[in-house]
Amino acid sequence: MRGESYQLQGQQGAVTISGAGTTTGNFRWILVAADAVISSMTGNVLGVAGANPNVSLAGVTLPAGFSFGGVVTSITLASGTVIAYTV
Repeated sequence: MRGESYQLQGQQGAVTISGAGTTTGNFRWILVAADAVISSMTGNVLGVAGANPNVSLAGVTLPAGFSFGGVVTSITLASGTVIAYTV
């Protein structure tokens, strides 16, 4: 398996997620390509039940260019576009 730098460069691939709907997979990094609103997500990042601190990202408009890392296994958008980089 390649190191962190290799994965964050997108060498493992990515998926573009647009509009409403749920996408599942093993994602390491989420980049907001166009202002987006997350309805829900599962994994070990903020906004996931049990995460510490449990501060929700749900319902917050995330501006284009915003990104965050962690382990995301499912993400549901209410609107917008994100690029989800795979592990």
